[in-house]
Amino acid sequence: MQNTEALAAGTTVKIAVELSYESRLVDGDSKAIIEAVRQGRSDLSEEGKFVDQIYCYVNNFASFSALWTRRTGNSAAKYLAKFALEVTESCT
Repeated sequence: MQNTEALAAGTTVKIAVELSYESRLVDGDSKAIIEAVRQGRSDLSEEGKFVDQIYCYVNNFASFSALWTRRTGNSAAKYLAKFALEVTESCT
C-alpha cells in the first residue's frame, strides 16, 4: 500500500512539473511516505526510489509542501479510487 502511495505522490509531482506549475501540495494518507517526503529521507526500498524522484523535481517549484491526511478524511482519494475501479471493470 505504501508503494502505491509513493508512486502516486511521485507521479503527481512529475505531472505538475510537466504542466509548469509554480507550486505543489502533495497530500496523502500514508504518514510514513509523507514524513519521508517532508524530511527528504529515502532508502533502498521501492518507496525510497519514489521519494528520490520527488526530490529531483522539488527545485522546479517556487513552493512545495507535503501534507498528511487521515485516511478517514481523505474522501477525494476514496472517490477517485472507487471511480478508477468502476472504469476498469467497465472496460473489461
